[in-house]
Amino acid sequence: MFKTLKFKSISKGIVLSLIITAIAVIIISLISYFSEISDKVISLLLFITSVLSIFAGAFVVSKNCEQNGIAHGLLHGVGYFLVLIVCSFIMNKSVNFSGYHIINLIADICSGILGGIIGINSKN
Repeated sequence: MFKTLKFKSISKGIVLSLIITAIAVIIISLISYFSEISDKVISLLLFITSVLSIFAGAFVVSKNCEQNGIAHGLLHGVGYFLVLIVCSFIMNKSVNFSGYHIINLIADICSGILGGIIGINSKN
């Protein structure tokens, strides 16, 4: 199974997802700066942004692969989550896992798997 996984492609997909996330975060920041949006709405927008960017990255990764869309999507979702955890640790010098992190990890994995399945089956 590991012989057929394309880790270089997964890494590129994670970078793509991070770029999409960064652009969306900048847009959300500008919107929140110029309007009065509650913290709950901003939190929800950031969650949706994360899920959609993982889906897009996993879709692209799996579209370029020949098989194992589920595995590529799963590794993409987990990899994205780990990158954000490492960045959080670097910025805050600690990582406190909470229920939110578990929900976020599950959503990241599900989004990655779904993107992987749709991506691998979208080839014509």
